Amino acid sequence: METILIKPFHHRGKEVMGLYFEWNQELINLVKQVKDVRWSRTYTCWYLPCTRQNYNELCVAVSRFAIVDNHSLKEYLKQKQAVVADSGMPVHKSTTDLIMQFPLNEQNLQSLISYRNLLLVKKYSPSTIKSYCNAFHQLLRLLGHRFIGDLTKDNLQSYLLWLSEKRKYSETGLNTAVNAMKFTPLD
Repeated sequence: METILIKPFHHRGKEVMGLYFEWNQELINLVKQVKDVRWSRTYTCWYLPCTRQNYNELCVAVSRFAIVDNHSLKEYLKQKQAVVADSGMPVHKSTTDLIMQFPLNEQNLQSLISYRNLLLVKKYSPSTIKSYCNAFHQLLRLLGHRFIGDLTKDNLQSYLLWLSEKRKYSETGLNTAVNAMKFTPLD
């Protein structure tokens, strides 16, 4: 059986699933039967809009000839669900790139979900939730594999100083980061 690797990316302003597989005319013919499938010269792959319906149609179309490897797609969707308030909404290319280039480890991903839920319970406005979650997500991305719960108050102060001095954050941006960090879990 052939294998089709599905990788999400942004193309022509839309979130899409790239289909990567060894050249095989029979498989190409099956893929071309899926509604909305297109060829990208830029990415040299077939692609579909990133929807559950398109994914299911692809799986049915190629089921007798190929295995669909969706591990990259699943990981992306899991990260997206934590980062984007409404995962059904389209996201910008920059958000897709951040999710793909800097995936959070499992502990920090759960921390981000808990963080968003806490802000929801506290009845913060959607705008404030988005701002605070973006600030918290930036910190989590910088941590890499280090768990947010292992940070100390001094680590956070150093981070805020770095934002101010090295990243040249405005007073407003720095205040947003400070207010966002008030809900950061510390030991």
